[in-house]
Amino acid sequence: MGLFRLEFREGDLSLPGDMTDYVNELRHLVVDLKKYEITAGQMRAFLRYHNRLKDLEMDDEQIEEFTDGLQEMIDVLFDDASLVRSQCSTD
Repeated sequence: MGLFRLEFREGDLSLPGDMTDYVNELRHLVVDLKKYEITAGQMRAFLRYHNRLKDLEMDDEQIEEFTDGLQEMIDVLFDDASLVRSQCSTD
């Protein structure tokens, strides 16, 4: 993964001198969001959630484990977990 893409993924939006690279990374982001059927609102909600967990001094591995655990609880507690996920992420 390129350095710019890693910085972009981590939320550090330093603009490169060449805007072509920046536009190309945005294009990759849009393709990935469409591929996984993620809306801009869902992405915004995820980023808020992720930043709050970072504020609690959780590292990326802890955040992933925590999120996986939440998903498992949702899957067990609700018959239609996809409905619950879509309703929770429509900010």
